[in-house]
Amino acid sequence: MVNPELDAQYAVLGSILIEPSITGEVLLTVNASDFREATCQTIFRAIQHLYIAGQRVDAVTVLHAAGEQYREYLSQLMDVTPTAAGWKEYARIMRERARVGRACDFAARLHPDMSEAEARTLAMKILEQFSDKSQKVLSLEDGYALFDSMQESPKTYLEFGFEPLDDGKLFAAKGDFIVLGARPSVGKTAIAVQMAQHMGRKHKVGFFSLETNAAKFFDRWIANSSGTSFSSIKRHELSEADWRCIAQAKHDTSGTIDFHFVDASGMTVDDIRVKTLAYQFDVIFIDYLQLISGSERDSYSRVTNISMGLHNLAQQANVAVIALAQLRRSNQSIDRKTGKPVECEPTLSDLRESGQIEQDADIAMLMFLDPKAPNRWNRDRILRIAKNKEGRLGEITLMFDGYRQRFDVREEEASSKIGQAEPQRPKIAEAEQIAMPDLRAGRKIY
Repeated sequence: MVNPELDAQYAVLGSILIEPSITGEVLLTVNASDFREATCQTIFRAIQHLYIAGQRVDAVTVLHAAGEQYREYLSQLMDVTPTAAGWKEYARIMRERARVGRACDFAARLHPDMSEAEARTLAMKILEQFSDKSQKVLSLEDGYALFDSMQESPKTYLEFGFEPLDDGKLFAAKGDFIVLGARPSVGKTAIAVQMAQHMGRKHKVGFFSLETNAAKFFDRWIANSSGTSFSSIKRHELSEADWRCIAQAKHDTSGTIDFHFVDASGMTVDDIRVKTLAYQFDVIFIDYLQLISGSERDSYSRVTNISMGLHNLAQQANVAVIALAQLRRSNQSIDRKTGKPVECEPTLSDLRESGQIEQDADIAMLMFLDPKAPNRWNRDRILRIAKNKEGRLGEITLMFDGYRQRFDVREEEASSKIGQAEPQRPKIAEAEQIAMPDLRAGRKIY
């Protein structure tokens, strides 16, 4: 026992032998794979077996379970452990070194002759070692303590750049899986570009494009950010005034927007996970979900697994995943007054291929053409909040300027369209008021 890197492993086991009452807590914190030394793993498994069987855990019982050949080893474990009181710190150090060690093991398996797919798989496994997969169990007291600490510091939520969404009704944050659904050619890529620009001022944003190449993407970006005519950009007919506007937009956004475009054609969820972890994105956009590659033969199973994979990525990597999704083409109904066919407004059930998307999403927004607006190129869009786990439902009307590829909220739109007015609490007569304890200050509030 001369390797200093193993000291934490020895101290964790020694702490159990010195103070058996901590065994249960230790088993909830570490597992056998966290011990990089084979003998440590053997002793840990013996302790685990005894504890699960409901038997006493101490130096004598562990020796009996592991074997007489470990007598001197157990004695050394207790000798090198200064105190059992520091076991949590020992466990933290041990798990940190174990993650680095496992990453090195995978890295050592990389060699020039392997295929790109094999190398990507190993790269993903290396990055996965540093993602937090711990499963915490909190008591009620822990829950109140967590609530109190969270209330002490202001919570920062994602801002989409549209006031009715950003004034405290969506509560979108890192770790959420957000779906933005629309039918073809309604403008889901254009609105995602605008949202990404806005979020990039406060967060590191990755935009995974499976449909639009980089040249076409940045045509939209520059039209939106500079106010230059999209038609002039596509025709390569930019005037001197246009170039000055573009130069000004470049000056204003360079260094202030942390944005990265990813050509994601052919990518799987695992490929997206690797890129996200490698670049440490805070927010990722995916355009669009149903184009992500998968090994399943039928589209239903593929999209189901893609949705679950993106949901897990959001939670495990603590990143906001905003996935664009294709909706089924609209059904038509006959307007009773005019007798003309009209498109049916979309619902969550119109998310193509799998109902898993609707189930996994923390927030689902559906965008569709305003049936009352005649001009399709600059036709208003309705953005409907169809699912919102921690906020309100409702819709807003967005003006679309096709020449600038930009959306704006109509000035006359009231944010109260998102949800309903706050319910009025019934007044309580002064004599009937109940004293409630102030949890932090110990005072009573009435």
